[in-house]
Amino acid sequence: MFTNFDDNYPDETTLCRFRNKLTEYKLWDKLLKEVNEQLSEKGLFVKDCEGAIVDATVIESSSRPRKSIEVKKIDKDREEKEASQEARNIIYSKDPDARWLKKAHKYHFGYKGFLSVNEEGFIQKAHITSANVSEMHQLTKTK
Repeated sequence: MFTNFDDNYPDETTLCRFRNKLTEYKLWDKLLKEVNEQLSEKGLFVKDCEGAIVDATVIESSSRPRKSIEVKKIDKDREEKEASQEARNIIYSKDPDARWLKKAHKYHFGYKGFLSVNEEGFIQKAHITSANVSEMHQLTKTK
């Protein structure tokens, strides 16, 4: 591996959590800009893209929405109104921003990732949306 780590190197979840924190604190674009500036200093020039292809990468959420509903036992002497409101306790996903997407006859729960890269493949900009967001209007956000 190019990092010269012996046995201890971060796994994909560590890198994913790190990237999510960078995005949360709005540091992702600053980091990419800094990396690109350092590449330019070494003679690896990063140019703006002249053309673009927009295709989202589906990112599965590590949390899955729960499919069960907890039902509490209600005494028979209660009114039906109370029973219908209090009897069901729906447990929602722990990932409130993730959404469902059907792609190629498969369902996915998570996000879509978008990247803008130059001719050499260096990342210029990136952003993430919920999986149900259309790809049509994402080009301007990755320029």
